Amino acid sequence: MHEWYTRGGGRLTMAQLRGICRDWHHRDVWACGPAGLLEQAERHWRRTGLRDRLHVERFRPDVTSGGRVTFTVSGRHADADGATPLLAADTRQCAAPPLRPEVPPASRRSISI
Repeated sequence: MHEWYTRGGGRLTMAQLRGICRDWHHRDVWACGPAGLLEQAERHWRRTGLRDRLHVERFRPDVTSGGRVTFTVSGRHADADGATPLLAADTRQCAAPPLRPEVPPASRRSISI
């Protein structure tokens, strides 16, 4: 396992990822983070023709004005203002426990960024 801290190393780049995990192109990747990192990852995997191996989770709406959000798997709804992370909006408005990001099965070779 390799941990990357933005404070010490800056935002992770795709070139740095290739140096950390040389066989990245043989793995499924779960990415969650700032919009800039996710956009960079999507461009990178699209250019390499491996877009189907990249799984992205966004915790903020893509709009700044906010609106009603539907969580696909649970069917739950929450109102988000566009500045609040979606998990926080879900926790504030729903009596059920907050949604948890899907964790890849341990038996699969994967990368989480």
